[in-house]
Amino acid sequence: MASEENVSQKTEYMDPPSRFYRKGRTVCLPPWNIWVRQTACVARKPKVLLLHGFPVGSYDWAPLWEGLAKEFSLLAFDMLGFGRSDRPVGYEYSILEQSTLAARLLCHVGWQEPIFVLAHDYGVSVFQELSAQHAGLFQYAVLLNGGLFSEAHRPLLAQSILAAAGPIAAPFVHRTLFKRVLAKTFSVRPSQPLIDTLTSIVFDDGPFVVPSLLRYIEERRKHDARWSCIATEHADRICLVWGAADPVASTVPLAFARKNARVRVRWLAAVGHFPQWEASAATLEAILRAFTLQGPAGTSHR
Repeated sequence: MASEENVSQKTEYMDPPSRFYRKGRTVCLPPWNIWVRQTACVARKPKVLLLHGFPVGSYDWAPLWEGLAKEFSLLAFDMLGFGRSDRPVGYEYSILEQSTLAARLLCHVGWQEPIFVLAHDYGVSVFQELSAQHAGLFQYAVLLNGGLFSEAHRPLLAQSILAAAGPIAAPFVHRTLFKRVLAKTFSVRPSQPLIDTLTSIVFDDGPFVVPSLLRYIEERRKHDARWSCIATEHADRICLVWGAADPVASTVPLAFARKNARVRVRWLAAVGHFPQWEASAATLEAILRAFTLQGPAGTSHR
């Protein structure tokens, strides 16, 4: 089932990262220090775990945070190698480890299954692995643009080159190149302040480990059969909110529909790989509608 959201007004959120990050805290999940932001748990509000994308971190949720917090209890964290969490240099980052950290964090804060999940990009793969490890984890999931299926994921050439080179490429990636590649994932060139802000988080908040993180592309290929089953077997509990002009993953919903026609898709016309930045209002509306109106058995949490 597919629908198309009206995206007549594109918006960009520009609250500084310092304001977003100071509302969180650092949690020690030995041996790592992980940055976490959580809203107060309210009995009437469903719990939503937010799994961010590549390459920035949880700040990608900033445009949606206040709107989501009105309806849900939220838990977000910077995964290992991202944002304000530890960024070990020369490390073999792994989706499997990120998923284990997510499970440990849920235990640390006392969240019990089942929960709602909102994931984007890299976080989609973490969601798939987390769900494979913990069968009863999620009640319902909303997924933004990401590589659900390896055959439908088209990394940019620069990403593939950096992934192949690994950590040795890090000293050769300058800000200008990074900004150029990041901008290509948007449907239209983002504003310079936004690109500068996102780039600053990646370069200035810790060591530059992007090439090491990119090994997730190969992980997707390696675990594709296992991760694909999670999506196709639970299609009735998944809704895709998808930027239709994504140069990296625009065909993923079509691949999903071929595997299981029950999947729900809310297309965002003329929006690229980062819906929350390109069309925050329409993305928030689509997410809220998916969670509240298309929950299990068509029920609403209200």
